[in-house]
Amino acid sequence: MVTGGSDRRVAVWDLNENYLVKLIQDHEDSVLCVRFDEKRLVSCSKDRTIRTYLLPDFRPSYILDDHRAAVNAVSISPDYIVSASGDRSIRVWDANTGAVLRSFEEHHGRGIASVAFKPPYVASGSSDNHLRLINISTSEGWSTSPDFDTQPSSSSTLSGLHCATCGNPTVRNSAAANASQARRLRAHEDLVRTVALNSDFVITGSYDHTIKVWDRKTGAFVADLSGGHSGRIFCVGFDCSKVRFCFVTLQIHDTQRLGSVRLL
Repeated sequence: MVTGGSDRRVAVWDLNENYLVKLIQDHEDSVLCVRFDEKRLVSCSKDRTIRTYLLPDFRPSYILDDHRAAVNAVSISPDYIVSASGDRSIRVWDANTGAVLRSFEEHHGRGIASVAFKPPYVASGSSDNHLRLINISTSEGWSTSPDFDTQPSSSSTLSGLHCATCGNPTVRNSAAANASQARRLRAHEDLVRTVALNSDFVITGSYDHTIKVWDRKTGAFVADLSGGHSGRIFCVGFDCSKVRFCFVTLQIHDTQRLGSVRLL
């Protein structure tokens, strides 16, 4: 297990023996998010940097310092690191070289609080109260904000920005407008503090006390899981299939809550 705190420390724990394995004190301000996989540990901080460490010895690897404000969240895959910042940008980094591969500036109307990555899709939540999902290969996606709702075409390539459309443009544009309007009506009413993503769904948790489920492919609203908490939602995690969705949410000053809802 790995933890990060306002004391600027990253701590690595052995849960089998219940002891502290390593204490890392490289950040100059609060550590806001930590992620790790079989290759590396990644931490981000209010000091505007992302630091990477190679496993198994936690050897320092890269300091990624391209953001202009606090780096609030990171998400990782074997080859990429995706970061979200108060500077309203999303950055995609090469995990093996530390190079910036893509930069999505002004990605939200306000600072970005949360991010989830399942290649090639990035979901992000912001203090502008909105969720945005984007394909980092095509720059297409959808959002609950009309300012950032980029409608996907009927077909597109994953290797670049080229896309092709077919069919009746009037019908297609009308359907897109209706879908966008439906998303806006279901948008959160406060900061989107946490997002989770898999092949089928995006889950958002907000300071408005609600958890919402969205169709990853279309952006369609699926479910509103309000009523489980009486305060702000800080974290959500889930394991999902097309038939059943199971979720875990965390809330400050409350016990952990578990639940499930069937998606037919």
